[in-house]
Amino acid sequence: MKGTDKRISPQPIQPLKFQSNSLHGPPPPAPQAVNWQPLAGVPPTQKALSTPTHAAVDAVPPPATPPATRPAKRPPHHAPTKSANTPLATSRAPVRRQPGKLKPSSQLNLPRPQPKLNLAPVLRWVKSLAPRPRALGWPVFWMVVLGTSAGIGSLALLLLTALPPVPECHQLSPLASDSDRLYCAREAVRSGDLSEIMAALKLVQSWPPSHPLYKETRHLMANWSDALLAVASQRIEQSDLEGALVLARTVPPSSPSYEKAQQAIAAWQSEWQQGERIVAQALAALRQQNWTEAAAYIQELGQLENEYWRTQKSDQLTRQIWDEKSAWQNLRRARRLAKGGDRDSLVKAIGLVRQIDPSTQTWAEAKTDLQTWSQSVMELALKRWQQGDLQDAMQLAQAVPYGLDLPAEAQDLIRLSYASQQMAQQGQDTPSLKRITQLMEAIAALRQITPQSSFYAQAQAHLQTWQAHLQDLNQLQLASAIASLGQEVTYNLAIAQAQTIDPSRPQYSQAQTLMARWARDIERLQDMPYLVRAQRLAAPGTIAALQAAIAAARTVPQQRALWQDAQAAIANWTARIQSIEDQPILDAAKALAAKGELRNAIRTARKIDQNRALYAQAKAAMDEWQAEIDRVESAEDQKILDQATAQASRGRLTLAIDIASRIGPGRPLYSQARSAISQWAAERDAIWDSWAAQDAAPVDSYDPNVPQ
Repeated sequence: MKGTDKRISPQPIQPLKFQSNSLHGPPPPAPQAVNWQPLAGVPPTQKALSTPTHAAVDAVPPPATPPATRPAKRPPHHAPTKSANTPLATSRAPVRRQPGKLKPSSQLNLPRPQPKLNLAPVLRWVKSLAPRPRALGWPVFWMVVLGTSAGIGSLALLLLTALPPVPECHQLSPLASDSDRLYCAREAVRSGDLSEIMAALKLVQSWPPSHPLYKETRHLMANWSDALLAVASQRIEQSDLEGALVLARTVPPSSPSYEKAQQAIAAWQSEWQQGERIVAQALAALRQQNWTEAAAYIQELGQLENEYWRTQKSDQLTRQIWDEKSAWQNLRRARRLAKGGDRDSLVKAIGLVRQIDPSTQTWAEAKTDLQTWSQSVMELALKRWQQGDLQDAMQLAQAVPYGLDLPAEAQDLIRLSYASQQMAQQGQDTPSLKRITQLMEAIAALRQITPQSSFYAQAQAHLQTWQAHLQDLNQLQLASAIASLGQEVTYNLAIAQAQTIDPSRPQYSQAQTLMARWARDIERLQDMPYLVRAQRLAAPGTIAALQAAIAAARTVPQQRALWQDAQAAIANWTARIQSIEDQPILDAAKALAAKGELRNAIRTARKIDQNRALYAQAKAAMDEWQAEIDRVESAEDQKILDQATAQASRGRLTLAIDIASRIGPGRPLYSQARSAISQWAAERDAIWDSWAAQDAAPVDSYDPNVPQ
């Protein structure tokens, strides 16, 4: 080997190539160690020298990085060779060199120079083993183009098919598009509000035919206009002509329903005028008391198409005719009565006129007569007052209605009588707003009597008393309101409020009555827990539970408010106990009766005493069973009696008596049998007596020549 080394000239040292721009910076990661295997057909010396040079390595691209494997061992006879495990191939440590100074080859960790060999076949073979790069540029380009086109197309399709965002109608911008405004208008119309419908029509009525949304709005305008006309028709039926016309005139000329709206307006106005004309003619007939003609106008109203005139106004006119007719009848009767001139006739006449409805046309004439007759009655009343009979005078004044134009004295007497009438209606029931209102009206009527009036003294005397009544009623009303809360505390407060009314006050007796009632209510609240507890104890329904409930209910004292309720509950629970105890007896009796042992059933049922709860049921069952026994025994006795009667008819009276005697006492037909036996015994005794008489008579000689 040494000789061979001397014959080979040293190879020039190739400079190291680093990818880094700085020699002092970290070098790029070293490639994985390549496990170079010995080549077949190559001498060992060439195998050892088969490490590619740097130029060869640079010319051939490195293969794909295989998984990390353990480097193969070097041949022992090539120990100095470091081609496979040189720091250049395996170590990642950076190679440092001082700038401007190149290290000698002895200091570089480089493979020793090898003899120059012909490595071209080996290099070609190595290049054939290395993977060849493929031209991937155009396929990648077309794939990118196709992917971009597909993405843009998908986005465009999504934008075309996706619904546009819904506008916010409550915050609609003034610059919003017509489509957004139309959408908001349609949504608002869904509420059915008339203002929204009219606003929607106002929005679209000015859109020209060239508008993009014109065709769509035609159908909407027709629907909205029809909705307005429907509401207008309802208002017509409610006699609101002006409201109906306002709605119908809201339909714009650009609406498809405009002609329909105009026709409806014309029809409504025409029919309304016709209906008003018919009603005016009917009222004129009523003023003339021509009831037949007025009724004919009702038939004309029934022929109109509008529901208001055909039904509502027609019914109203019918009632008005009836009221007018009744009013005229009352006025005629009152006039006939008033012709007598006596007080009773005048009072009755005034009563008939007061029944006339002031809304009728007859009231105008009736009011004049009422004024005249009332003045006559008040003259009589004042005369009675002057004669000292104030009670009769006030009675006459009560027949006169309040508020007529009469002399001052008559007016004061009417006020006094009216106030007395209001006080007479005051009862002794619970204070109410109605009673307080009546009392206030009476006091107000008395206060209208001036000091110059002849009735001022009486009015003041009543006024002081009635004001005291009003004060007491206010206190009792407050107490009643407090007591209405239904609590023990509120009842005590109400009693304390009522106790402030002194015995000298006019409402003292009523206050005492209310206090007693509220005290009873307090007792109910206090004793109710005991009764509720007793009811809970009785809930199981057993004898022990019912007895415990009775004991609990007896704790309610006799003088308490719930004592009667407790006694009723005790009686109920006692009856339930008796029913539980006696039910087995009644069931046993019914079982015997079902077997046909009716007498035993009756004896068993008689064990239930008369004062027991089930006695009525037991008595009814016993009566039924006894009736069944009587039916059976009657059938048996009837057979015996028939046999006896048959024997008696044959003259065998003794045998008949013996057969009938089989019907003993207590049997259903015993009385009939005894009656038959007595009859048969009498007949038999008569026969026996006749036989005895015949036996006692002398026997005459028989002479055949003597006729018999």
